Amino acid sequence: MQDKPKRKRGEGYYLRDYFLLNLGNGVYRFEHRHLMEKHLGRYLYPYEVVHHINGIKHDNRIENLELLPEKGKHNTRVQEVYLENQRLKEKIKKLELANA
Repeated sequence: MQDKPKRKRGEGYYLRDYFLLNLGNGVYRFEHRHLMEKHLGRYLYPYEVVHHINGIKHDNRIENLELLPEKGKHNTRVQEVYLENQRLKEKIKKLELANA
């Protein structure tokens, strides 16, 4: 697991590996949603999901964020990534055995 980046005091806090950004006046937003809104130039709808492509929840680089239209699509995408990961692990295991 990758270490979470250090943050300035008062900038916000981590909640379940997601960073909650302090926007002032007691307003906190999930940083990944805030960054996607700035990137798109509009507010997100409550049903829209911002997916972390590499699975690291605190990696909020815009190139690591993907906007999905609904939670069902997010769950499908997560399942696809999981299955691909399992396939790659099997290939690695076979290559290691072949080279042993």
